[in-house]
Amino acid sequence: MIRHLYDETINYVGETGLVTLFYNLDLSTCVQVLRSCYTAGIRIFEFANRGENAYTLFVALRR
Repeated sequence: MIRHLYDETINYVGETGLVTLFYNLDLSTCVQVLRSCYTAGIRIFEFANRGENAYTLFVALRR
């Protein structure tokens, strides 16, 4: 996974005006949403820690 510098990330958010906030209990749904957003050109994502299984899902999405 590519890691970006803080300044690059902040600049990108400023340029796009968008940070995608998302959470779903189902891993396959999360993967589909992430892929769809990426295909649409969205590169900044915030995965909300709102569920009991959120951390496990986040780790799986990073792969």
